[in-house]
Amino acid sequence: MKRILHAVEAWMDDFKIKNKFYILYILCVLVPLIVTDSAVFSVVMKSEREAREHEMANIANAVAYSISNTVNNAAEIGKSIYTSKYINRFLANTYSDPLDYVVSYQDFFKDTLFESGLGMNNMVITMYADNDTIVNGGKTNY
Repeated sequence: MKRILHAVEAWMDDFKIKNKFYILYILCVLVPLIVTDSAVFSVVMKSEREAREHEMANIANAVAYSISNTVNNAAEIGKSIYTSKYINRFLANTYSDPLDYVVSYQDFFKDTLFESGLGMNNMVITMYADNDTIVNGGKTNY
């Protein structure tokens, strides 16, 4: 170690004092500053990238859950419509005139929670029936 210091000292003896200060400033101030700043910058960038990836993963999971939940709700509503004897009776009933259909339509929704339950999900359900006596050409919107 002493030999290295003596070699550096001998090499530095050939320079003017102004140049020695420049060399010492570069070696003792700038190089360590650049190295430490690079290390800190690298750590901060890595941390920021990981935070963004984590946030994007959370958003993707939330969207996937929302889509899955919406599809499952629609499937459950479809299943309950398909198996409901009240809806089947309403759609299969033969109506004598349009007024009879409208009165039956209003009574159907007055006695059920079907319409209020759909309003919470922002869903519109259109059911088609092979029934010519239904006003609107066999189509019923809920």
